[in-house]
Amino acid sequence: MSRANIAGTGLIAFGVVFAVFSHVLMNNVPLTAVGIGSAVLGLSFLITPEKPLPGRVTRAIIEGSALSLEMLLEELNVKTRGIYVPGEDGRVYLLVPLSGDPIPPISSINPNGMVFRDRRGEYLVLIPPASEIAKVGEYMNVEDAITDLLVNVTELCENVKVIYEDAIYLEVKKPRTGIGAKRFEKTFGSLDASVAACTAAAMLKKPVLVASEHEERGRKLITLKVYST
Repeated sequence: MSRANIAGTGLIAFGVVFAVFSHVLMNNVPLTAVGIGSAVLGLSFLITPEKPLPGRVTRAIIEGSALSLEMLLEELNVKTRGIYVPGEDGRVYLLVPLSGDPIPPISSINPNGMVFRDRRGEYLVLIPPASEIAKVGEYMNVEDAITDLLVNVTELCENVKVIYEDAIYLEVKKPRTGIGAKRFEKTFGSLDASVAACTAAAMLKKPVLVASEHEERGRKLITLKVYST
């Protein structure tokens, strides 16, 4: 295990324990945010590869990250759907409104903590599992990027058809994302939808919301809403 992986594992363990302790026993929001921040930083270390990884390995790492986030979301009782927003540092963040409907912020995103404040409200800031891989590679368009990351890089599905019009429409064939993380899916969307939304936000430099998902007969239909601002 590399030093980065050791550091990432340690930060996740510390962050989860510290966040749970701060939230359940102390009811202290700032300290809880510190714990979540440590865990998210650890996840970033783990999902940043030192060399190219097989798709199945990348998928396993992303699934593990989603399950870790599931624990944090459960402890914080987060239920609101978040918005994927590109930051000034090139990373995509998930902003979860702490009150009201999911509306993207007006200000540029350069968070230095777990709570981002804007004229439109306050947001809990989380880093999606695919935030790092969404920055990898050079693609001609968002359709190619989503297809490559879902099919080749992460092997989250066998095939996908992507159409970008007024919104981004995906037909995902034979998805491989059954990890049972219900709280994660409610906040981030399903894992394949999360990867697609994160990729779209990174490519288009616009906020993206997982608007709807419907699965039937070995395929999943996903709609991603792209905000103009």
